[in-house]
Amino acid sequence: MVTSPLEGSAKNFSRAQHPDHALRYRIADEYLQVVKGLWDSWEEDAFVRNKETGQFFDKNKLHTLDHHGDFFKVAGPLNIARTPQGRPIIFQAGASDDGKKLAARHADAIFTHQDSLAEAQAFYRDVKSQLAAYQRSPDQLHIFQGVSVIVGDDAEDAERQYQTTAALVSIEDALNYLGRYFEHHDFSQYPLDETVPGYWRPRTKQLPQYHRRD
Repeated sequence: MVTSPLEGSAKNFSRAQHPDHALRYRIADEYLQVVKGLWDSWEEDAFVRNKETGQFFDKNKLHTLDHHGDFFKVAGPLNIARTPQGRPIIFQAGASDDGKKLAARHADAIFTHQDSLAEAQAFYRDVKSQLAAYQRSPDQLHIFQGVSVIVGDDAEDAERQYQTTAALVSIEDALNYLGRYFEHHDFSQYPLDETVPGYWRPRTKQLPQYHRRD
């Protein structure tokens, strides 16, 4: 569950422009309300399949969604039976405030990649503290901290392997990737060794912290 920052995503969904960060998360929140409502169209024992009485399902255990929101209008119900597990597991991977709020409301698990143990612990506490607002207990959301590992014979060998890998990234690719965090701003137009004019708010709070530290 990620609201992609890539401009090209909009073109695959009949949109001329990609929504901004806050709007994408509003859409995602409503989208998840809709799909979860559809998954709950049928109760687990709704399908009777009684050959003697001819009753196929219990109409009292069928729930029509009839959703009318800002972005979606979906009548429902889902036209297939409930799966044995009820619904798919929902993973979320955004680390912004909007992303954490979305995870606290809807997700079963989060993929995250904080840059230090202290940051990972703070992220964990922050997200877990938000679940109560949605009548959820802390154990209903699992957090998976990502770790990037370079294996070498010793520290010097691992550093050599890292530098070899880093050298494969061109300046053009690096600037293009950086732009993804600033609403696709084109940083290639500026000299590399000069201060970038103006200011663009990054879509993640961690980015300025990384650069100030490194």
